[in-house]
Amino acid sequence: QKPGKTVFLALNIVNSAKGLALLEGAFASLAQTHPEAELHLYGPTGPDSPGIRRMGTYDESLLDRIIGSADFGIIPSTWPEVYGYVGPEMLSRGLPVIASNIGAMPDYVVHGSNGLLFDPVTPDALASTIRGLLDDEQLQVRLWAGVAATPRRYLLMQEHLDRLVGIYERLLAGRSQSSE
Repeated sequence: QKPGKTVFLALNIVNSAKGLALLEGAFASLAQTHPEAELHLYGPTGPDSPGIRRMGTYDESLLDRIIGSADFGIIPSTWPEVYGYVGPEMLSRGLPVIASNIGAMPDYVVHGSNGLLFDPVTPDALASTIRGLLDDEQLQVRLWAGVAATPRRYLLMQEHLDRLVGIYERLLAGRSQSSE
């Protein structure tokens, strides 16, 4: 997307549970060997550092343009997110994703097909995954093709919330019937 650069995108990375330290550490270790790697980090403000451009907060109306400006998305959560909306947002717009192999992310990121999974507990796993991707042009092409061919339909946030509310309502209805 950007000549001479491979742009990675991370959205709403605001605390350690979302993997902020993992991202910063990975891109710090890549800065010397892979200066073509550039992370656009949306969420926390502060000074840029080698390989990291802090973009601040964003308006949701710009999401298509923001995702369209990147080559790969990154979701480095260190805790098991139950759903994680950012990954499906990226994938539904044709952006392959690098994600932690915990929580719901392995449910929608198919390793080697539409993205890559890594173990957030293993030291240097994220940096190693990114390094491997940068060094393997065929893998990059395979992931772009894989995400483009993914037949899965990702829910809009409201659809997802409506389904969750329906599940909770059915569970509560069943619970109240069993206690009668």
